[in-house]
Amino acid sequence: MPWNLPITSEEISLLLEAGHLCRYTQHFDRAHTIFAGVRALRPDSDVPLVALGTVEFDQGRFASAISEYRKALELNPSSSYAYAHLGEAQLFQMDRTAARESLQTALRLDPRGTSGQFARSLLAIMELIR
Repeated sequence: MPWNLPITSEEISLLLEAGHLCRYTQHFDRAHTIFAGVRALRPDSDVPLVALGTVEFDQGRFASAISEYRKALELNPSSSYAYAHLGEAQLFQMDRTAARESLQTALRLDPRGTSGQFARSLLAIMELIR
């Protein structure tokens, strides 16, 4: 018999924070496990998919990261968070055209928020490294 325990948004946030801490300390397997668990708990959310993509990105697996970001965008086509990270991975794959498009979309969707600021910074870097 499967367990059906309610989980709060605060608990999800704590799990995501734990996953990011593991990622920042390069415990990638642990981060992946945590984010995959959050994905199972919140299958309708793009956030754990983007988080899984960041684990791949941090390990230099840009194509895999892009795949996760695209899955996130399938769930939420308006995710500035996913578009900003997608643009970053595309930039690292040297696909400047796709990166610019993704980053501009993130900026358009979130002009004053965190994802928009991230996209704006990456676009500025792209201009510096022409």
